[in-house]
Amino acid sequence: MSDQLELARREAAWRRGATDPHWVAENCWMIQHPQGERLFNLRPSQAAALTRWVDGENSITLKARQIGWSTLVSFYVFWLAYWYPNTRVMLLSKGEREAQELLGKVKFGIERLPGWVLARGARVTTSNLTKLELSNGSEILSLPSGNNPARGFTGRLIVVDEFAFLENAGEAWASIEPTADIGGQLILLSTANGSGNKFEDLWVRAQSGKSVFKPMFYGWDSVTERDDAWYEQKQFDLPEWQLHQEYPSNPTEAFIRSGMMVFNAELLEELNNDAVEPEWTLNLEGPGPEFPRTFEPVENLPSSSFVHVWEPPEEDTAYVIGADVAEGLRHGDYSSAHVMAVGDDTRIVAEWHGHIEPDLFAYELFKLGTWYNTALVLPEVNNHGLTTVTELRKLGYKRIWRRMALNSANKKRQMEWGWKTTRVTKPLMIDKLHKWLRERRSDGVPSVATCAELSRFTRNSRGGMSGSPHDDRVISLALAVHALEFAYAPEYQEEVEYPYMSMAWYEQELQKWEGSFAEDDEWVIT
Repeated sequence: MSDQLELARREAAWRRGATDPHWVAENCWMIQHPQGERLFNLRPSQAAALTRWVDGENSITLKARQIGWSTLVSFYVFWLAYWYPNTRVMLLSKGEREAQELLGKVKFGIERLPGWVLARGARVTTSNLTKLELSNGSEILSLPSGNNPARGFTGRLIVVDEFAFLENAGEAWASIEPTADIGGQLILLSTANGSGNKFEDLWVRAQSGKSVFKPMFYGWDSVTERDDAWYEQKQFDLPEWQLHQEYPSNPTEAFIRSGMMVFNAELLEELNNDAVEPEWTLNLEGPGPEFPRTFEPVENLPSSSFVHVWEPPEEDTAYVIGADVAEGLRHGDYSSAHVMAVGDDTRIVAEWHGHIEPDLFAYELFKLGTWYNTALVLPEVNNHGLTTVTELRKLGYKRIWRRMALNSANKKRQMEWGWKTTRVTKPLMIDKLHKWLRERRSDGVPSVATCAELSRFTRNSRGGMSGSPHDDRVISLALAVHALEFAYAPEYQEEVEYPYMSMAWYEQELQKWEGSFAEDDEWVIT
């Protein structure tokens, strides 16, 4: 009777293991530890990540070094393959040594499973440096990423360890992406490796909701044994950039490899925490029945021609639009536009971002500006921006930012349309943006993607400022902030054309009027 009871208990435990991997990890899975072999005691951060993996999420994880994630991965792939027959899993690492070490963790745990688990579960039928095969038809492959081993792979799961350090990250991504398309699960893990690489690009896309991945961040304090004293010692041992990259406190720090952040890190973290998803994502061919305006379709617009809207236009509210113009190539820079409400409560209400030809971008700005009460549009005219401005004028849009400038050739004053960014003007617009962010820190930037670009906008040793891999949103936002002070200037009112180009002139004229009352209260125009 006791034998039957024990068998029943083991069968119940086995069935529990199929739905409760956390219990399996902490009761059956042995790991290598500096203090010797021991059961896998999941930290809260590991338990949370495991829950999301088991739910089948495609995830990209930005993490600190040495927080036990390779151990967690080895357990997860074992659990899938052991409890679910005919499961194929592929582990990809940056090199052969790393691939063998990861598979070695799986073998280590299997060899030390309790006897009742080994008796009830599958047997290992093949074991070598790159592969484990089980008698239930499951297979675990662990390979270096070179030569794109995942190309053509069909299976339940692909895990890529230290993705940011793959020499062929772009090619590797191209080979594994189809797995998600056919219903397989993708897990990307990495410590940051500077900025401007494929891992950072995928992370930013995930943060902005533009990829198949859910972003997961685990910083240096994900290890419960680490305290402030431990971190202070790391501060003493490592240069600042290496500390932030390998032991980040937040995602903002992780990607700062070189240069100095332009915007305050604490401010950026606060902005990022307050960012929210847009209320609507609309194609401006027809914003929808909730709104008062619709637009005629424009042919040949790319699928990325959508605007993210946090607030639709309100009657009697003035708006401005800052626009950064790119060439429109699929793999090049992006065009970007920010719409801001003018007044005491200045704020971002909409954002456009995508690949589009400069002339077609003019159509988008025309529709966006028209919808937002004929907003004042301030486009950058470096390079391709001039095409956008020219087309926007052809469409008859009246409120385009302009200024009087001195022609260097003939020394005559002439009208110039749009903003030209130079070594002189760029610091001015960025400083103005920084001031506005400080003043509007609680609700100034609702866009996660814009917050990400602000975080990676750095100043190099020569004083130059740029973002990696892109800073399109930073520039368009800075332009929108600059345009705020011109929203009510008389030269931008639809029926008035003045050669005066600043609010300073407008305020001066107002002062003239206020000071021109005679004692008999008659109007005297000076």
